[in-house]
This record gives sequence, structure tokens and C-alpha cells, in this order.
Amino acid sequence: MKNPELSLASIEAVRNAHNPEKGNVFLPQKREKKLVPLSEARYTLSLLYSRKNGSHGKTEKGREMQDTEKQPEAEIPPVQAGIEGKPQQSTLLWQRIALGLILVLSTFVNFFHLGENHFGDITTAVNSYYAAAVQSMSVNWHNFFFAAFDPGGFLAIDKPPLGFWVQVVSARIFGFSAWSLLLPEALAGVVSVAVLFILVRRIFGPNAGLIAALALALTPISVITSRNNTIDSLLVLVLLLAAWALSLAAETGRLRWLLLSAFLVGLGFNIKMLEAYLVLPAFALTYLLSAPSRWRVRWLHLFLAGVLLLVVSFSWITLVDLVPTTQRPYISSTQTDSELELALGYNGLGRAFGVGSSSTSEGEVINPTTLLVLFGIVNTGLPGPLRLFNPRLGGQISWLLLLAICGLVVAFKWRRPLARPSPQQKGLLFWGIWLLTLLLFFSAAFFDHPYYMVTFAPAICALVGIGCVAMYRAFQERATWRGWFLPLALLLTLLVQGHTLLSYPVLNRLLAPFAVLLPLLIVVVLVVAYIVRGFPRAKVTRPLVTVCFALLLCAPTAWIVLPLQFGNDTIDPVAGPPPQAISSLALIAHEIIPESAHAQSELEHYLLANRNGARYLAATVNASTAAPFILDTAQPLIALGGYNGFDQILTVQQVATFVQQNQVRFFLLPSFTIQQVENMLPLSERQDLQRLSSQKGVTLPPNTPILQPAIVQWVVAHCHLVPRATAEPGTTGSNATVDLGEGTTFPTSLFACE
Repeated sequence: MKNPELSLASIEAVRNAHNPEKGNVFLPQKREKKLVPLSEARYTLSLLYSRKNGSHGKTEKGREMQDTEKQPEAEIPPVQAGIEGKPQQSTLLWQRIALGLILVLSTFVNFFHLGENHFGDITTAVNSYYAAAVQSMSVNWHNFFFAAFDPGGFLAIDKPPLGFWVQVVSARIFGFSAWSLLLPEALAGVVSVAVLFILVRRIFGPNAGLIAALALALTPISVITSRNNTIDSLLVLVLLLAAWALSLAAETGRLRWLLLSAFLVGLGFNIKMLEAYLVLPAFALTYLLSAPSRWRVRWLHLFLAGVLLLVVSFSWITLVDLVPTTQRPYISSTQTDSELELALGYNGLGRAFGVGSSSTSEGEVINPTTLLVLFGIVNTGLPGPLRLFNPRLGGQISWLLLLAICGLVVAFKWRRPLARPSPQQKGLLFWGIWLLTLLLFFSAAFFDHPYYMVTFAPAICALVGIGCVAMYRAFQERATWRGWFLPLALLLTLLVQGHTLLSYPVLNRLLAPFAVLLPLLIVVVLVVAYIVRGFPRAKVTRPLVTVCFALLLCAPTAWIVLPLQFGNDTIDPVAGPPPQAISSLALIAHEIIPESAHAQSELEHYLLANRNGARYLAATVNASTAAPFILDTAQPLIALGGYNGFDQILTVQQVATFVQQNQVRFFLLPSFTIQQVENMLPLSERQDLQRLSSQKGVTLPPNTPILQPAIVQWVVAHCHLVPRATAEPGTTGSNATVDLGEGTTFPTSLFACE
């Protein structure tokens, strides 16, 4: 067949072949009264392309030789075009079996001894504060909607309700128990592993997906969070599903997928508020830079998605704030009884930067934001570029962090203009921004709980899978400087692991030979293999790299096994062994919010028998002290200071009115002052606390009670002390105190008001 002559009609046919809006190519064209078949138009397009690239007239063999000469270095696994151009990757039988084994492993570490109660006390298996809230939310629809902490609906918890609604449903189906409360989180952890595999496999291939899934299944903070009734694992699952929808939106440019992604992130906001928004830079920039549509269309789509995101995110908050305060619970950890303040203050800027205003009413001396800063210093260390590698955080999330960063550097190759990125470039852009955003945030923020970093885990693990495949391929192909990154990344990773293990001498002696020394020998062999030309790299290096990666997972696995075997802190869950030394600040912080608080049965019986018809069983200064009584008796209690004891919910006059109206008779009050706290501190830590207080503009009168000082002073003056012999007969201890936990430094006294 001879090549047709180029004509204006042929060129017009080429334009119309992929633009249906300009008419059917089988209709007569304006420039020539001639029918142009679609096949001819496509042939003309190929002819134009061949002339432009100088290949017209060459033989097939010549063109093959030219293609061979211009063939670029191999990228990370090639994408096969599927329906509508969606990237798809085939999975072999052994890869499916490997995925099944990884999911079985994830199920085991998430469910082994799940919800096991020690001595029949549910508070040893779950966070009692949230467990009491779920029990109270199961009482009636009013408590359910407002996320009430106590059955009487006096206080609302300091989180949005969606995650706890899931726990309420689980408790209604399986009965209220530690296991039913932990079930949704454990399932979310397993499903997150599967979703991450799918997200990575569909673009970067099954091998990268398997490595990413295995890394997430054995990330210590991910596992330990999935075994706790905090709802962060549900947030991770929702964000991964949103990432799935976002990837489809970036590939197709269709608005419905972007709206679905925004809707899911909005649901995440109703699980953990602004923590869900940490991934928004990755979502927005990925769609803006890579969606196959015009710039104006992309901006319009992002605007519509942003509107939907805000509507879904703030719908529940708006409804709650519109309800009169007298008809709903008080919002814990706020100064103005507002869910909006909770979202933007205590759960927003307060956790990120320690920004907040001090309370001055009723003689309050510390506000919740200051307490967050104190806890942040104790639990996560001072902000800084190396913070994630300190002994407290390094064992939770950072085992493979440098491996992920090196993998991102090697895999991130822009071979096309930014306006037309490949599916691999879109995926790397997304995971890379997710990783860098959270890396900066967790290095700089005053966050107080290490388990918040669980939202960091998917990006690290995804880039570990992608990067391992990319670095190994570059190593095999001797791709100049990129080929050196595999041994370099492995070396940096084992150095990080060695640094973390040094803080734990016993584990260091057990794990260092496997997690450090053997991988170091493998790295040396890899360097030799890369330098020596005749070395049989393919047959030797592949099993060596596999073994090395498995050895690098030994230490994270040990950090997971320890809490599985010996239990864990239910208030502040962390993986691995306990710290070698507990600072005085940590002791004081845990005294303010007692983690070991429990209710003696003798005390509960006394309160129930002598409440004299009062609506509330008792009043405590914070929710952590009240929670065990709610779990044991299902009776309403008053947490005078909200979750941490610093909220100004009631004035002294309102407390007096409650007593006169027989709303409450008993008060459980701790007896410790600023002076007592400072006396526990070494000089250096005392100076740190004074410096922090000065920076935050907080004054600390030495003889003033720390929690609810005005109310405590009124109760002491107007009510009488109940002796231990009366309230808890048969227990040992000071007759002026009651027993709320073993090893407490500051005692608690029971007062009765007539």
C-alpha cells in the first residue's frame, strides 16, 4: 500500500479522530468533500510522527536498531495499560501466596491475646477513658450523638464521635468487653495492610506491593495502635481508602473520584479532627500536577472537592455547637464549650505548636495547652531534625525511614514534562509529599503521644517497597550513581537500628548480631559485587538482598513481640521495652492523669449505699479517675475538670448549688500542690519547668492545688473527710485517703457534703 498524500483533509481527520466534540470523522469534512476513514487518519498521524523524528523511509530493522539505541534505562516496574488506560499489574501465584502469608502475619500480631484482661479488670486491656465513653454512648441516642463520656451526659470526650460510633456498634453486636472495643481497630490494621499492597502493586508491581505490605504489618507503632481502643488505626484505613480514590482521580481526571477522596478525608476528620488533614498537601498537589485535564478544570475540581471536604468535616461540629449548652454535655478540653475550639485549639494548634491561652478564671494555674507541651517534652522529646531517631520515637517508626528516603531519591525520575507525568511519577509524587509533610510535622510539632505517628507509617512503607525494587534494579544495571544507593541505604538503615538498640543493652546483646552485624557483612559483599565486573550478581545478590531485608525486620519485630507478651500502657501505647529511666516530669504527668487508677469494690459499695438519692455517684477532678467507676457501676459521675482536670466547667457557686440540690454528695479529690510537684523535680528539670511556664505566661503559686484549686478549697472547707476505715474497710493505708491505684505518689481523699 502506497503512502497517501498529505492533505489538509487528512490533517483535519487526525485532529478529529481523538476529539469527538468536533464531529464524527466519517462525516464530510469542510475543507474537502471527501470521506476520510478513521484508519487512514491514524496512519497519517503515524506518518507525521515518523517524519518529525526522522525515521521516514527506514526499514523495520533500521527502526528497531534506532529504538534499541535510544532505549532508556529501565524504570521501576513497567505499567501495563488496562481498561481506560488504568495501570494494572499481574500477580503470580507465589506472590498471591506471599500476600496471604503477610495478611496472616498481620492478623496474628493484631489479634494475639487481644483484649486479654488481667485480674478481671478491663482497665488493664483498654483505655478506660474511651471505654467509659463507649459504654455511656450505648445508653441512649443523646449520649450517642454527643459522644458523652458519662452516662449522665455531663461531659463529652475530646474527640469527634465517628470512630467511637463504630466501637458502639461492635459492643452492641458482641457485648461490651475489651475484645469488642478493640475488634474494629485490629481489623482496620489488617485491612490497611491489604489496601497498601493494592495501592503500590497497581502502579509499581506486586514485588513492591509485597515489600510495602510486609513493612506495614511489622511497623511497631502501627501494630500497637491497632491493639488499642484509640481510633488512629481507623483513621489510617480511611486515609488509605481516600488515597485509592485520589489515585483513580489523578489517572482519569474524573471529578467523582476526587469527590470520593474528599468525602473520605472528611470522615477521617470526624475520627481524629485535624490529624486527618496532614495528608492534604499530598492529595491536592498530586491531583493538581498530574490530572489529565486542563489547569482551569483541575483548579475547579479541587475547589469543589474542598467545599465537600469542609461540609463533611464540620457538619457534626456545627450541629453540636448550634445546640444550647444547657441541652448537651460540656466539650472536654475547651475553655468556651465549643467543638470548633476543640478542633482548632486543643486538637489543632495546641498539639502542633503548643499555642493556646491561659485560663484565669477561678484561680486556674495551668491550661490544657501547657499540659500538652509538658507531655510532649516527656513522651516525644524536644522538636528538632533528629527527633525521630531519639530512643523514644526511633523504635516506633524510624527503623526503615532512611531506606524509604533513599528509595524515593532513586525512583523519582522525571522523564517527561511535568504536565504529563507517568503513573509511576504520580505515585512517587503522592507518597513522597505524604512522607515529607509528616516528616517535617513530627520533627517540629509538640505532639504528646508517639502513636500519632501511625499516619506516617503508610508513606514510609510504600516508599520502602517502591524504593527497594528501584534500588535493586539500578544496582543490577550498574546505573551510574543510582546503583550505589542500595548498599548505601542498607548501611544507613543498619546504623539507625544499631543506634536505637544501644539505648537498650539487653536487647542490643540479643539483636545486634542479627540486625546489625550480619547485614553489615551483606553490604560489604554487595559493594564487592558492584565493583568487580565478573561477579555473578544476579544469582548471588538477589538472595543476599532478600536476607538482608529480612534481618533488618528483626528489631521491629522484637519491638512488637514485647508488648504482645507482657502487655502495654493503655493510655499511651508504645511498642518495645519500657524506657530505661523515667524522668520526674513523666512521673508527675502520669500522676495528673493516672494510668493505673482503678476503683476498689469496697469504695464502690460505700458510694452506692450512701449517695442518698444523689443523681451523680461522685465528683472527681478529671475523667481518668472517674472512668473506672463508670465502667464498674454504669453510674454517672462528674469530671469537674474534663479529661485532664484543667477545664473550667463549673464555678464554685455552681458546685454549691449542685450540693444543695442533691445532685452530688461525694467528692474524690487528689491532694497535691505546685510546691509538692516542684519538690519532686531535680534542679535542672525544675528550671526547665519554670522556663516553660515563663514562656507560656503561666504563673504557678506554690501553695495552690494544681487541679481545680477553687473548688478543692471550697470542698475542704464545707464538707467532711470520710475515713478510709469507713469507705474502704479492710484496706491498708492512711485513714485520710482512699486507694485508687498502686504506687500513687499523691493520695486521694474522699469528702462527703451534706
